[in-house]
Amino acid sequence: SGVICVECSYSSTKFDVYSCISLPVPNVTSNSRRIPLKSCFDEFISSEQLDTDNAWFCPKCKEHVRAKKRINLWTTPDILILHLKRFGSHTGASNGRKQTRIGSKITSVVDFPIEKLNLTDYVLLPGAADGEKRENRYRLMGVAEHQGSTANSGHYTATVRSRGKDPNSTGSWYRFNDGSVGATVADAAITGGAYVLFYERMGATNPKLNRWGGMEEYMHSVGVDPYIEEKDEVDDDGFTQVTKKNGKKRHGPRR
Repeated sequence: SGVICVECSYSSTKFDVYSCISLPVPNVTSNSRRIPLKSCFDEFISSEQLDTDNAWFCPKCKEHVRAKKRINLWTTPDILILHLKRFGSHTGASNGRKQTRIGSKITSVVDFPIEKLNLTDYVLLPGAADGEKRENRYRLMGVAEHQGSTANSGHYTATVRSRGKDPNSTGSWYRFNDGSVGATVADAAITGGAYVLFYERMGATNPKLNRWGGMEEYMHSVGVDPYIEEKDEVDDDGFTQVTKKNGKKRHGPRR
């Protein structure tokens, strides 16, 4: 994510590790309108104005200022989870106390690709060898669905692809509903209840695939060892140490 001060133009960039992206579902005039997944990504990377209620502290101005924040994808993981933000929230006062309440559910149908989700245009990291962008293509493996009108209640089901031992097989689709399992088709998952999407990078079983979607290779190309232990919590390149369970520290890619 990057933040730019509107007063002095000072900019700050931070890389964060992630495996799941929470995508906003754009407001539409009617829940019957189908929304392309691309529209969700476009809104996700759009600039956000930080002002009075959530002002940003500028290290150069030495005070809280208005700023513009934008999230970019530097690289993507082999297993990508997309959470569709179907439940909005609003803040109000109750008995003199500030409270956040969950709003109603957005039931618009989001059209998401099944066999080929291409995120190349949204990923900033180029190929280290030739400077050209790698293709970031994904195949849908499963969908978790929510049935109900609020986040506090409802029922969850799942539509999942089973392809056996052949990674190149398109496989078969099944629907899971509590103890009931039955054959279905992939398109049956594209509903107003689709809540969490699970994608696998196409070619992820290729042994030549770069780790962390290319971030490891990039770190090596700029002289940064992804696994070296540093004294500082965050180095000059914006990489933060990650502590393993055994207590040892290593570097990991951050968005």
